[in-house]
Amino acid sequence: PNRAISFALSQLKRLSQAEIPVVLISGNHSTPRLSASGSIFASFKILPRVYPVYQGRYEPIKIGDFLIHALPHCSTEAIMKKNVQKIKIDPSCKNILLVHAGISGNKNYQTGEFNEQKIPLKLLKSARFNYIALGHYHQFLKIAPRAYFAGATERFDFRFALVKTGFLKVRLPSFAVEHIEIPSRPMISFNLNATNLTASQIQQKLKKLASQVVKNSMVLIKMENIKREAWLALDREEIDKNFKKAFIFELRPNFYQEQGKYSGKTHIDELPIEFNRFIRHLKKPETEKKLISQLGAEYLQKAQSNHR
Repeated sequence: PNRAISFALSQLKRLSQAEIPVVLISGNHSTPRLSASGSIFASFKILPRVYPVYQGRYEPIKIGDFLIHALPHCSTEAIMKKNVQKIKIDPSCKNILLVHAGISGNKNYQTGEFNEQKIPLKLLKSARFNYIALGHYHQFLKIAPRAYFAGATERFDFRFALVKTGFLKVRLPSFAVEHIEIPSRPMISFNLNATNLTASQIQQKLKKLASQVVKNSMVLIKMENIKREAWLALDREEIDKNFKKAFIFELRPNFYQEQGKYSGKTHIDELPIEFNRFIRHLKKPETEKKLISQLGAEYLQKAQSNHR
């Protein structure tokens, strides 16, 4: 949003005027789908001592006796790998790798988002870099002796509801790391058992839950075993009014079936997540699953590219 861009520019201007150099790299969410539309990162070039890297390729930036190896989000994983190979260490400098990517070889360090790029874990364990600053995974994590995910300053997914938000303070020249925790919007998740409840009874239960909501919080209510006729009869206007204090509010139903079973979750995650979930349940050898996963990822990327 323009309001967010304006705020970001004003704060970057403060850093620039204080003569503090700033290196920025674009991630998958801040890289435009159409290259012709341009990037907001280009606007940051007008500020002295602000170095935006956003064109999907590796760029080295020399600041004093530090060499920043900046690697933003790339359009494909193949391009990412080629750019990694272009990195050249300068032994006369302190070498810092700044990269936006998940980590291959460990699914815990991936988000499952479409066109997510990954770098090999062995690169992060390399002694070539004095420090590695990682972005993309929204949780503070130490990956290697001098490789860290800083985490996020805000939570955007209920998967990270219990994750502490903040940023990293790295002291020089020792490269000692300190995680600075900052407050963020609270995330609240409720489970509502709607077995045999009418729409009116569900409305009353929702009203009671609304009284527990903190202002500007993100709220998710999972409605278990709800009948479709009750779901359709809910007064959405009244529900929204009751939860008006919430910053984000979501109702997620699991419908009851006549056989007495759930019809499963109705919420659909990102397509790569759903695809990987499907593969995990296939009754096939792991090697075959891996091949299907790789081919599927390639097809998804091609489909997205054609859609653009």
